[in-house]
Amino acid sequence: MDIGHNKTTAVKEPVISCFLREEARKLGEGRFGIAYAGEIDGRTVCFKVFKGESVWKRMTKEADLLKKLAEVPGVPRALDYCSSPVTLITTYEGPTTLEAKVFETPVPLTRNQLLDIFLQVASTLEGLHKCGVAHNDLKGDNVVLRFEGDRYIATTIDLGNATHLGQRPYNSVNLKVSSHIAPELAQGLPASTKSDVYSLGSLMAWVTERVPDLKNDFDLGFLIETAMQEDPQDRIAVWALAERLSNLISGFSNPHLESDSEEEDTFSFPSPLPSRGRKRPRSSSDSCFIPPEKRMRLAL
Repeated sequence: MDIGHNKTTAVKEPVISCFLREEARKLGEGRFGIAYAGEIDGRTVCFKVFKGESVWKRMTKEADLLKKLAEVPGVPRALDYCSSPVTLITTYEGPTTLEAKVFETPVPLTRNQLLDIFLQVASTLEGLHKCGVAHNDLKGDNVVLRFEGDRYIATTIDLGNATHLGQRPYNSVNLKVSSHIAPELAQGLPASTKSDVYSLGSLMAWVTERVPDLKNDFDLGFLIETAMQEDPQDRIAVWALAERLSNLISGFSNPHLESDSEEEDTFSFPSPLPSRGRKRPRSSSDSCFIPPEKRMRLAL
């Protein structure tokens, strides 16, 4: 799919007829778009209808980005688009969000299911970072769940605020400060791998406060603390966070926590922690096939 400046597509009529017949089911709504589930040729897909100003530019940016991230696990796949209304069509990844699941009473997710969801999101972030991209808006309603086999599959959606690593996603003058956004982003500073780590820590903290099985988990609480340090240099690396989550799922406690700072080998916590002692392991998210020299040149 190469959108470019071509504003015509064969799916225009199916999209419009889907809305007119009121067969689309609303999934959620954000500042710049409304997501619906509907069908094209018997296949359930997601329609993201854009709103506000510069909708064509926003849609093409997100569509082109999803195309470049097609090999990253846990990211929706762009299928097509239409110009009236301006709509991006992607794979349908599930009927509910992590936020909605956590608000159910009682929460229908076990400790290990939630840790597995956190691990999947961490792996997705690692894949984005390998492609030179920061998500910049990770929160509970941007993680979609579907039950498959014996586990929940997590997909990280809404890359409308994604940027290159090193770019500034927010203007601090106009930004409404949100707790899930890293402090440096709220100040209008550039995005980094560590700013996404902060958002994942914030997401884990939000879930933990609402789930009794997690609320008194000391090891998870300590891991959240390492992800949400004020100084980005003091935060755990996303690969190490994923490894620690895997250890928690397996039953290991008091994991060895690591920073990827080039200046400091340990976190600045009151209790001493061991210095880093191993190289980063290969991850299942090593799947963005963009050459390293081109990863900072994505045409967002």
